[in-house]
Amino acid sequence: MAKEKIDEVKTEEVKEVKEEIKEEKPSGKQRKIVVVIFIILLGIIFIGIGSIIVYHFVIGGSEVIEPVEEKLPKPEVDPSRGDFGVDKNINIDTIDKYLGRKDTVYRDMRMLEDPATYENIGGDRYLSGYIEGFEVIPLPYIIPVSGLPEEVGNTYDGITLFYEKDGTYIANYNESMDILEKYFPKDKNIFLMCGGGGYAAMMKNFLIAMGWDENKIYNIGGYWYYKGEKNVDLRRDNGSLDFSDVPYISINFNILTKAPEYRDLGVKVDSVNIYEKEYTVEEKMSQKIGYYILPNTASNKEVTFTSSDENVAIVSDTGYITGVKAGNAVITVKTVDRGKTATVNVTVTKRVENKVTLDDVSKENKEFNDIDIKSITTKYNNIINDENGVMKHEYVVNYQKYKEVMDQRDIEYIELFKEQAAIIDKLIEGKKSFVIIYNRNTCGDRPYNIAERAPELFKKNGYSFIELGDEISTLDGQSLFSFSKVTKDDIKGGSLLIFKEGKLIESLDPDLINIYDEDDFITYVSKYINIK
Repeated sequence: MAKEKIDEVKTEEVKEVKEEIKEEKPSGKQRKIVVVIFIILLGIIFIGIGSIIVYHFVIGGSEVIEPVEEKLPKPEVDPSRGDFGVDKNINIDTIDKYLGRKDTVYRDMRMLEDPATYENIGGDRYLSGYIEGFEVIPLPYIIPVSGLPEEVGNTYDGITLFYEKDGTYIANYNESMDILEKYFPKDKNIFLMCGGGGYAAMMKNFLIAMGWDENKIYNIGGYWYYKGEKNVDLRRDNGSLDFSDVPYISINFNILTKAPEYRDLGVKVDSVNIYEKEYTVEEKMSQKIGYYILPNTASNKEVTFTSSDENVAIVSDTGYITGVKAGNAVITVKTVDRGKTATVNVTVTKRVENKVTLDDVSKENKEFNDIDIKSITTKYNNIINDENGVMKHEYVVNYQKYKEVMDQRDIEYIELFKEQAAIIDKLIEGKKSFVIIYNRNTCGDRPYNIAERAPELFKKNGYSFIELGDEISTLDGQSLFSFSKVTKDDIKGGSLLIFKEGKLIESLDPDLINIYDEDDFITYVSKYINIK
């Protein structure tokens, strides 16, 4: 009886416990509410974290997430491409696929004009073109060049950033290594190119010798064999070359500090050479003699010029031949050091005038200059610069943000370029005779500043003209002449453009002819326009 009582009590306790558990256990509806609340909390947490990430990398931070670029194949020499170590995968045939990478620098190691006669081996001594995206920095200015084929002779062998001594490269200047690391950064891939592949090979070997990672350096070969779509041809219809827009990295040795082991080049002149076999000059017109001295390391490169017949042609101390009257003469160039000479035949032809009766374009000039492009420049300068004219930090550290602002500026530029071009094109289509006086920024560096002096002279003679101020262009180099019937190729660097009945008949470039004062200017212009 007692045992049955005990069991009965235990059974009641178990029932009570089960009832308590049942009461505490949430219902199905309650469980759904808990789950929903949990999901909402998780969402809030993820949104918060995402906002922080977006703010830091996109809005508030200075870093920009760049897309990951495809990994490059390691440099691998292709023996079938010659002895210069041209890469098997990334070379002159495939380079178009690898242009524009942010992890890579592109270097063309040629000179604008190389003293070596590469034409003798089927090449080109001139930088007659380059591949878009490459910057030109001549190898002969960085290290001495050796081992060239006998047929081409010697290249530039003057002062260099480094020289070789007992198998080790020595810096000529305290800044030599800084310059090298700036233009050939160790943390980037380096694509090297030249004419045939030789200069690129020398540069690659030099960088490796200086401690650069050989797995980041590619010799892509020679421009002479390039057949891709990114060619920039510098040859003009008249046979000349226009280097004005070449992305050129200049090394100014005059401002560098000589290192303790600077190599002093007390070298004597071996020869002086003239590029052309003969010159043809019109009466009262002039042309500059092109010459070079070998070796390029000569300490004293001073020369004198003389004419065999000054009644036919005279020559200035700076090498400008000026025709006096029709006939023939011989110009001699002589070095001050050792008296080495070279001669060239000059034919002077009769002056053929091509007179122009100028139309009144004062109305068009006012319309042209009422188009206020400079206000756009000011507007966007105020956006990216502070009150002291210094670029704001946010644009310095974030190029993409800077480019977005500049692209918007360029859109406004282009609209006004088109308006200006339309004014000029209307004059051309109307077969008007007129003059454009064009300030190309460099005019002030010349002996006679046409853009500054010519307007006063033309006004004095009662002539109107179209006056272009300082050249303004977009981030990618577009300007007024990108939208006009007359292009940059047509004007060939001229500061005075003369149109006769809608056709450009003269582009006067003081860099190529002898204009030192107003008398020189009048002499040249009077061939076309009666001026005094």
